[in-house]
Amino acid sequence: MNIKNAVYEAMDNGERVVAALKATQRDDAAEVQRLKRTAPRRTYSQIDEGFAGTMERVSLASAAFLLDEARETINLALAITTEDRKTGNLQRIANINEAKIQFLGRLGVPRDLAAEYGPPPHPLTEDARQAAPEPDMEAVEYMLSVIDETAEAWNGL
Repeated sequence: MNIKNAVYEAMDNGERVVAALKATQRDDAAEVQRLKRTAPRRTYSQIDEGFAGTMERVSLASAAFLLDEARETINLALAITTEDRKTGNLQRIANINEAKIQFLGRLGVPRDLAAEYGPPPHPLTEDARQAAPEPDMEAVEYMLSVIDETAEAWNGL
């Protein structure tokens, strides 16, 4: 048995990470590759990413959109005396809700289910949705484009 191989085989993951970081620091690419090559292998089973990943994205997106609506609802409650601000808050609530529906639609969620899915809104948010005008589709498209750009940036990391 080769002593060097025995040392690599005996390393736990923490020791292996430290050794790899030190090798990287001294620019020893060959050692980093040896550490990777001799690392233990595991096989895992998981729920299909197409299902699990989509469910996670739907849940996270629904919560995020609801938080945006809640922010606008709070702003609406604080701006109740200023008609222009009230109208702007209601418009943004309509836009956020429509953006959520369209975003979930991109993930395969039917429109009627997308409109209802997610954490329950505060009663004031529900009232604001009822009072809101039709969504401004240009603003909705802009919101979705920002989401797309953000997703691309995250995927690039």
